[in-house]
Amino acid sequence: MMRRAPLLVLAGVFSLLHGILALTHLDRNPSTPPVLIAIALYLGISVLSLALPGGKRLPLVVAVLNVLVSGVVLLLVLPPLDPHAVNGYATWPIAAIGTIMVITLVRGRELTAWVGTGVLIAIAMAWAGPAGAMGIGLPGSVVWMVGASLLSRAMRRLERDNARLMQASRETTLLRAGQDAYRGVRLHRLRQTQLRAAPMLREIVRSAGNLDDEGRAEAVLLEAGLRDEIRGGGLLSDRVRAAALDARRRGVRVDLFDEDGLAGVPAERREQIADVIADALGKLHNGRMVIRTGTGEIAVTIVGIAPDEHGEDELKFRTQVPRVA
Repeated sequence: MMRRAPLLVLAGVFSLLHGILALTHLDRNPSTPPVLIAIALYLGISVLSLALPGGKRLPLVVAVLNVLVSGVVLLLVLPPLDPHAVNGYATWPIAAIGTIMVITLVRGRELTAWVGTGVLIAIAMAWAGPAGAMGIGLPGSVVWMVGASLLSRAMRRLERDNARLMQASRETTLLRAGQDAYRGVRLHRLRQTQLRAAPMLREIVRSAGNLDDEGRAEAVLLEAGLRDEIRGGGLLSDRVRAAALDARRRGVRVDLFDEDGLAGVPAERREQIADVIADALGKLHNGRMVIRTGTGEIAVTIVGIAPDEHGEDELKFRTQVPRVA
C-alpha cells in the first residue's frame, strides 16, 4: 500500500487545484450559494479520503459517502448552468468528482469507485447529453479511472511478488543457516572422532591387529563412545562423555538416543540437562541405562535397569527431565 502514496499525493494536489479553480470561477454560475456548498462538500470528502495513513484501506462508509456526496455536488452545480453554452471551468465537478473516485479506487475501494464513476457519467449525460458530456471533460475522468485501476492492480501484483520474494529469501537464509550449523556439528564430530580414535588406530596398526585383552576392552569402549557421537549427539557434553565411559568400565551398558527432542532448548538449559544425565550415569554399578530425548514438556527420560537378587531385571530408577527448569 505504501507504494500508492505517490498516487495519493498527486490526487491530493489535483483535489486542491479543483477547489481553487472552482472558487475563481464562481461568476460563471448564476447561483453562487449552492456552488459554495458544493465546494465545501467536495473539499471535505477530499480531506476525509486522504486523512488516513497511506497503508490503510479506505473504510467502506467513507467510500460510500464519497459516492453520495459526489452526486450531491453534481446536482448542486450543474443544473443552473446552460449545457449548450461555453461554461468554462464552471463545470469543475466533472473533473473533481473523477479525482475523488480515483482516490477511492487507489485506497482499495475499486468497486465503489466505479459505482461513483457511473453516477458521474449518468448525471453528466442527463444534463448535457452524450455529445455535450464528451466536451466537458467526462472522457478524461474515465481515462483517469482506467489508468488508476490498471496501475493499482499492477502494484498489488508487485506487492504480492515482493512478499513471495522476501519469504523465499528468508527461507533460503534459514536453510543456509541450518546447513552451516549441520556442517559445523559434523566437522566437530569428525574432529572428536579423530582425536579419540587415532591413538587406538595407531596401536592396531603397530600391533598388526593383535591387541591384548586390555586393548580389546579399550577398543570396545571406544566403539561405544563413537556410537554415542552418532546417536546421542545432542545429549553429550564433556562430563557426560566421561561419565558414560566410567559407567561402561564398571560394566554398565549405556545407550543414548537423541531424537531431536532438545530442539529449541536454550544452551544454558542443555548444560543443566547434561549435568543431570552425568549424575544419573554414576548411580548404576551394573545393568543397563537408557537415556532418550522426550517429547512435549519432557526433554530427556533416563531409565536405569539392574538385576535383582534373583538375576531378574529390575527398574532401579526412572527420571524425566523437563524442558524448562
